[in-house]
Order: sequence, then C-alpha cells, then structure tokens
Amino acid sequence: MATYTLVPNEDHSPDAGTWSLSTGSDIFDVLNQSSHYVHHNTTAQDFRVGFLSQALGATETVDSIQCCITAHVGNSRTDTAAVLIAVEKGNNADYFTDTHTVTVNGGNPATYCSAAETVNPATSAAWDQGAIDALRMDVEITSFSGGSPTVVLYEAYITVVTTIPVQTTYPSDDQVIL
Repeated sequence: MATYTLVPNEDHSPDAGTWSLSTGSDIFDVLNQSSHYVHHNTTAQDFRVGFLSQALGATETVDSIQCCITAHVGNSRTDTAAVLIAVEKGNNADYFTDTHTVTVNGGNPATYCSAAETVNPATSAAWDQGAIDALRMDVEITSFSGGSPTVVLYEAYITVVTTIPVQTTYPSDDQVIL
C-alpha cells in the first residue's frame, strides 16, 4: 500500500468571487505554504485549484481518494461556517461533494476530510490514472451560523491510497524450485 498526497499546483476560474490571500497572488501557492492562508467572510464565494499529479506504477491500483482542508473560523468566538468541498473532473463537473462545519477551534486550524471514495462516481469503477491526473477541488462557503466570521483556510489536498502488487522475480531460472 502506498499513500500519496496531491497538493494544489494551479488556479482555475471560480464560479463566483474570489478569496483573499495572506500573501502572493496565487491561491494554489498560498495553500502550499504552512504559514500562509486564504480567507473569506461571505457566502457563495469559491476558489478552484488543480493538483500536481502522481504517476502510478504499471500495476498499481487506486484503492481510494479523499479530499481534506485545514481551516478554522476567525473573527468570532462561537460562529461556524458550512464549507462545501467539491472534487471535480478537469471540466469542473463534480465527482463528489462534501460539506463540513468549520468551527473556531480556539483559533487553531483543524483538518476536515471527506469519506474515502473507493469508486469513481463517473464510471462506477476504480479510480484510474487519467481521473487522478485531472482532479480539481472547488471550495465554497455555503453558510454561516451568525455574526460576521471569516473562514481561514491553510491547506487543501487530496490523499490517494493505492495498492502495489507484490511482484516475485527470479534472477535466473536455476533459482526456481517446483
């Protein structure tokens, strides 16, 4: 078994609005730096990123994929935010979505992950290299519990779990015992 973490490597056009960045001009770049973040305080604002792909071995199979964010709610002591994460194809159509209730968490980032998806919903079969290569993530604030908090997001990534079959090879035929 191998586990790969796919990190954002490109920005794509969002459906609506844009998030503010603590530094720089590219959302994907900020999400790759542990000390920086993206943030927003209104609903219906999203961002979309593409991911650095992982080349799988010839016989390696994908067991599951899972999307995760690391975030918290700021400018509040008790408010929460519903954050929708959509894992998408290269054409921005959803593979699957997951909504998380992001909390203040004492002002510290917490990790919110989807269920591990074992089957590609578009094909009803196992995930393959082509699907992994074109993954995108769209993140949108869908609601706040009250007040005027801000969602502060530090990381967005996709975890790919694979199986690498054991290959028994023999250096010469005189090593084989039947």
